[in-house]
Amino acid sequence: SADATIKSWNLERSAVRRTWHGHTESVISVACIHPPPARLDRDRYIVSSSKDKTIRMWDTWRSTPGVNNDDMVNSKAISSACFCPDGRNIIVGPSEGISLRSVETGDLISNYDTTIAPSIINFSPDGRHFASASGNGVFVWDTTGPAATCTTRIYEKEYLLCMAFSHDGRRLVTGSTTT
Repeated sequence: SADATIKSWNLERSAVRRTWHGHTESVISVACIHPPPARLDRDRYIVSSSKDKTIRMWDTWRSTPGVNNDDMVNSKAISSACFCPDGRNIIVGPSEGISLRSVETGDLISNYDTTIAPSIINFSPDGRHFASASGNGVFVWDTTGPAATCTTRIYEKEYLLCMAFSHDGRRLVTGSTTT
């Protein structure tokens, strides 16, 4: 939100359940973990990215930051962040590329070289691929090898606003602006 907060809503009452403070500028993206049933303890974290150049992890059980957020600062605004399907890592899209970080510690695991800053990042349900979108291009990355490689490039005529993988990970759906 523009007031630099993260809010959890009670949908039955249409009321704010909890508010987290910590960003100093507008929040650009938020994501929750949707863990496998065997790892429900991972459902406790939310990740957010902001124009203040930070990624924040929030521990929903304690209403406090979940990791040392001071280590997750970039030189430019963070446009997108999402959890890996297993809930162990997050992938974030700052202006200078894409990085994979540990949920537990915030440590950098790896960087993926991109020449275009991603505005949207999503994982396939099985975690074998992630897609990054920027402007009118979508790039699909294979994460199964020792280093992620860009395997597919898709170009739309218009600016991309959103995208999602199908439940089986075989299709990618995009939405874009109109002229």
